[in-house]
Amino acid sequence: MIQLERPPEPESLTRNRSKWTIRWVNILQDGKELDWATRAAKNALKPALTEFSYGKCAFCEGTLGVTAYLQIEHYYAKTAEPHRVFEWENLFPSCGICNPSKGNLDHKGRLLKPDAENPEPLLWLDPGTGELQPHPNLDDEQKQRVLETITAYGLQRGKLCAARIEMMDRVNRWLARIDGESKMSPECRQEWDEMINPSTPWKFVIRHVLTLKGQPALAEIDRQTFLRRA
Repeated sequence: MIQLERPPEPESLTRNRSKWTIRWVNILQDGKELDWATRAAKNALKPALTEFSYGKCAFCEGTLGVTAYLQIEHYYAKTAEPHRVFEWENLFPSCGICNPSKGNLDHKGRLLKPDAENPEPLLWLDPGTGELQPHPNLDDEQKQRVLETITAYGLQRGKLCAARIEMMDRVNRWLARIDGESKMSPECRQEWDEMINPSTPWKFVIRHVLTLKGQPALAEIDRQTFLRRA
């Protein structure tokens, strides 16, 4: 999980928020088994949400359309706080595993919110297992928030951990190749350009390894490339 820069609210959401919200509140009040949004409403939201995280899940960083199709995640659950169901700041792009894993959990704002805070300083990566962990320097309250977030979105699942290990190995191999080079070779430059592409998954892993291996400036280049929008 990394920090995200939220794009402008879609105009269709601004125009229709009240109508769409009333529809959902009425569904809950009537006890009907209907979806929280119409297909047209979801289709209106998805392009901006895809742009939000460059086509990746906001929580596990898996590429949407490859690991899973985009689902719309509500930071505050749509059943717990139905009047926030169409608040732009409450909506995130999510994969089909992270979203149902959290479900309708009423966390009262305890979970990490990547558009409102930078999760990177709060997280650590186990190099042997690929598991996310709270950063060792956190106090008990912060550690609990991180652990709740990891649990809520199922961020320790096996395939995710394996993917993180694979990315760790890739970055370490790349660092070994450029070690001692006065100028980056064309092959290494091409791989670097691929790694800092905003759509590349597992950004937290890339930055974490670069920082630990004495290359914080490169980690910052990747960070700024991701947050810079045309």
